[in-house]
Amino acid sequence: MIFVVDDNASIREMLDAILSAEGYDVSSAEGGEAAIIQLKQRIAQGQPLPQLVLQDLTMPYKTGYQTMAEMRTLPGFDAVPVVIISAFPEDEERPRALAAGAADYLCKPFKIPDLLDVVAHYVPGVVDGL
Repeated sequence: MIFVVDDNASIREMLDAILSAEGYDVSSAEGGEAAIIQLKQRIAQGQPLPQLVLQDLTMPYKTGYQTMAEMRTLPGFDAVPVVIISAFPEDEERPRALAAGAADYLCKPFKIPDLLDVVAHYVPGVVDGL
């Protein structure tokens, strides 16, 4: 399952549509606080953690960096890759995101093939039908 965390409903819907059309199971949360609540519920219910998190940086109440740091404290979450998708210039923000624990960085607006390449790198086999 790919977990999308973004306060923008249009972005969440677009990512869901793109990824679902490629065969991925997608779930989403409207911001960092909702994401942490949903992840804690999944853990409490014994459900598997996401295989990948796609997350914005600029969100109300809890930034992407704060959300990612809190996710890393959840049991087993240290192995879940987090890919930041943000409108911040990549040359400025990518190094900071990677230093904070992100696995990768995509700049908005992104090209769909670039998104699918990044997702396939972290969640292999789905697009290839494996």
